[in-house]
Amino acid sequence: MRQLITTVVISLMAGQARLLYEHGYHAGNYADVVKHSVLIQLLNHMQKKNSPFVYVETHAGAGCYPLDSMESQMLAEHEDGIGLLLRDPSDAAPIHMHPATDQLLDLMDQLSSREKNPDYPLYPGSPLIASSICRSQDTLILCEKETEQFLLLQQQLGNDDRVSLIQDNGYKAMKRFDNIKSQQRALIFVDPPYQMGSDSEQIASLVKFCQTHWKSGRLAIWHPVSESNRAKADRLYDLVMRALENTNSECLAAELYDDYIGRVGTGMLLVNPPYGIEEDLSDLLSALGNGLTRKGGRPQMQLKKL
Repeated sequence: MRQLITTVVISLMAGQARLLYEHGYHAGNYADVVKHSVLIQLLNHMQKKNSPFVYVETHAGAGCYPLDSMESQMLAEHEDGIGLLLRDPSDAAPIHMHPATDQLLDLMDQLSSREKNPDYPLYPGSPLIASSICRSQDTLILCEKETEQFLLLQQQLGNDDRVSLIQDNGYKAMKRFDNIKSQQRALIFVDPPYQMGSDSEQIASLVKFCQTHWKSGRLAIWHPVSESNRAKADRLYDLVMRALENTNSECLAAELYDDYIGRVGTGMLLVNPPYGIEEDLSDLLSALGNGLTRKGGRPQMQLKKL
């Protein structure tokens, strides 16, 4: 498989160099493991009904990421994420944290076996995670705007008949009626990099659109959380709740923090969450908090209805 090749773009703004976002630098980090484990739990819930559903993603990315790539090794963020869970072949007993993380590790094993490169694991992005869980009767709509990432995504899933790939802005693509299946159950995963400054407003607009045109859709919205951006997370919550005014929709906020280096965490905002998911997420976040926290750190979980 062709390795993820990214161009590091440095721009000078106000006398400071800014590294533009490429997910290859961050794949498999703390936030990835948490949000992908939550995503697995959501997909498992969607399968409890026999009727088909459609999985939608607004920011699909490249599909998977080699952890030995230049990008991954430069920041080595995966060492504080999936690196804490990777099975050591010399150990008789594999690491077990939770069934959702077991599924994630199993998929990594499958990818490494397929590529015949077990020493350097591939970390699956959400498109590969979803495609591995979705059934033959389910479909996937994956949006990715950036050409390089889209071409890599095509290499991974272009031959899967269940999958429709759209090279476009995911927020806009989901508002075109030829792309949505309004009468079908749906899980819509919104996972932006939050680099452009208007993601919160675009998310709220998408939420409002779905309340009118895709009422059967459930939304899972990832967002970062830290002491420095607490106000941004609260603003996202406020905008989404305004979009849900005069509806019967429920909203569940799930957050997990690691105090090892400051109060840094990750969150998932669920609109119309599946029935029974709250208790399952409590167990999952508790397991993730214990398993991903470095010695000396203190995991903190927050799970609340808005």
